[in-house]
Amino acid sequence: MTDSGVQARLKIVVGSRSMREIAEITGVHQESARRYMRGSTPSLGFLDKLAGGLGVNLHWLVSGEGPMYAATSASRLTNAGPDELGPLVEQLLARVEALENMVDRLQDRVDEQDRRLGIPTHRRTRLSGSHEHASPHHGKRSDEGHGPGDTIGA
Repeated sequence: MTDSGVQARLKIVVGSRSMREIAEITGVHQESARRYMRGSTPSLGFLDKLAGGLGVNLHWLVSGEGPMYAATSASRLTNAGPDELGPLVEQLLARVEALENMVDRLQDRVDEQDRRLGIPTHRRTRLSGSHEHASPHHGKRSDEGHGPGDTIGA
């Protein structure tokens, strides 16, 4: 059984989110998330991913000390020394990637619902890997074309 303080803080940060959402944020199976929420001792990895995914201060989540929310990424970057920037940028990129994956999964669900309802699904650019596959025509309808003064990529 986990510390009742940790359990109470878990319930605060999770709020009305489903176990499915918590499992997606943390990368654990839904049943593991459910057990943690019902009182089993969560792993530090679970708590770390949950805190990172929700913008919560891990130290607060574990101990109840300090501010509930982590310092904003912008303030952390502004106050970071040269040795701290690399890891902070890596953390930000990991969060962006996790968000991109969540949006892609949500889009898959929307597309599936559209198919079930017989609504035509429009081709959308996936967020995952969009850096490598970005279209120079992004933001233009296919019927707009490019005029003589248009600069691709501008």
